[in-house]
Amino acid sequence: LPCEKVDAMNEDEKNIISEIITSGLDSLIRFQVEFVKCIPGFKDLCLSDQSELLKATFCEFGFIGDTCMFNPDMKVMLGLINMPADKLQMHDLCEPEFIDSMMEYARKMQNLRLTFEEMTILRGIIVLSTDRCELQNPTKVEEIQWTLVQYLQFMTRHSKSRLWTLIGQLTSLRSLRLEQVVGKLLNNFKQTSPFMNSFPVIKEVIASVDPNS
Repeated sequence: LPCEKVDAMNEDEKNIISEIITSGLDSLIRFQVEFVKCIPGFKDLCLSDQSELLKATFCEFGFIGDTCMFNPDMKVMLGLINMPADKLQMHDLCEPEFIDSMMEYARKMQNLRLTFEEMTILRGIIVLSTDRCELQNPTKVEEIQWTLVQYLQFMTRHSKSRLWTLIGQLTSLRSLRLEQVVGKLLNNFKQTSPFMNSFPVIKEVIASVDPNS
């Protein structure tokens, strides 16, 4: 094929990828909003703190929930991204090392065979991370998070090692630095995606992510 036709095909494919991720992100944010309503005490936080927590944690909240649908061997990501990893690499949207780290993390999560309740509590703990953003009342947020940690401790009371393994996975999740990579990805789409204007909530989230931090 002539070079210009190949470039056109690549641009069309990139737009398709952009549409898939943008639509998936919109669904994720809406789900996260409904999710936090079920956390005891979350609705008692001031609206500013609620908003800041949601924007600061959506990457990790979404990723950890999607790990059960990844295929690490074939490097296929289902859920928010919903495509083979090589599509992202083809368009320079993700570094190969980051893809490998995500897949390795997903494999470890799958091997743990988390129950629905364990995953729910872990996602709640993630949302209530006080060190990810400026909060008006971080002490109140910490109190709510500690309640969830106690729930997790109770659920794993028959295996103390499992509790620390799950907590360790939250620490490992931080080391992926998802917010930086996803922030860069989304800012790329903000410049080029014709679909972004249809999702004002996503534009606000992108504005809160600094890929250079």
